[in-house]
Amino acid sequence: MNTVLNQATTTREKERDTSTPALPADVVPTLVDDLRPPVEGASEGPHDRAVLTVLTGAQAGMVVRVPEGEIVVGRGEGAEVRIADAWLSRRHARIGRRNDGIYVEDLASKNGTFIGQDRVFGVRRLESGDHLRLGRGVVLRFAFVDALEEQTASRLYESSVRDAMTGAYNRRHFEERLASELAFSARHGSPVSVILIDVDDFKRINDASGHAVGDIVLRVISKSIERILRPEDLLARYGGDEFA
Repeated sequence: MNTVLNQATTTREKERDTSTPALPADVVPTLVDDLRPPVEGASEGPHDRAVLTVLTGAQAGMVVRVPEGEIVVGRGEGAEVRIADAWLSRRHARIGRRNDGIYVEDLASKNGTFIGQDRVFGVRRLESGDHLRLGRGVVLRFAFVDALEEQTASRLYESSVRDAMTGAYNRRHFEERLASELAFSARHGSPVSVILIDVDDFKRINDASGHAVGDIVLRVISKSIERILRPEDLLARYGGDEFA
C-alpha cells in the first residue's frame, strides 16, 4: 500500500514539474495592456485648453472654455457666461487672454472677486489650479487641460443636468435654478415668472400610436419651446408630459 502511495506522489510531482512555468510578474501587465483595444481619442494631447469649471451651486460641473478674446461672467444681460446666483453682479468679472497668460479683472462687483482668499483689485493673472471665487458662493477652478479632458467633462455635466430624451433640463436642475432665482428675487425685489405646461391628451397618443411616437411628440414640443426662449430663460422637463 505504501509503495502505491509513494508512486502516486512521485507521479504528481513530475506532472507539476512539466507544467507551464508562471510568467514573471512584470510581464503580465504588459501582455494585458497589449490585449486591450485602443480607446478612440485617448492619446494625450497638449494641455492648451484654458477652461473654467464651476464647482458650486446649481450649475456645478459646467465647463467653460476661455476664448481667444475675453468673456464676462455674471448673472444678467451682458455676460457671456451666466451663472444663477443671488450674490453675483450682472457683469461680475472679465476673463481674457494676454500674450503671457490668462487674466481676471473684477468689474466693480458688489461682493468681490477672489483668487483663493485674496481679493482681486485691478487685473490678476490666473495660474492652472487656481480657485476663483465670485461673490460669496460661486467657486470656479481654472486649469489648462487637453481636448479629451475638456470633452469628457462637458459630456458628464450635460448628462447630469439634461433630460436624455428631450434634451431639456431635468427636474432636479430646474428646482435648483428656481431656488436660486427666488433667492435673488427676494433680495432685490425683482419678479420671477414660472410657466407650467401640460400636454393635453398625451396618453391617447401613447395608446393609439405607441410610446415611440409619444417620445417623438415630446421632443418636437421641447424643441419648439426652446426656439422662442430668451437667453436667460430655462426649459425643463418637469414630469412625463409636463414642462416648466
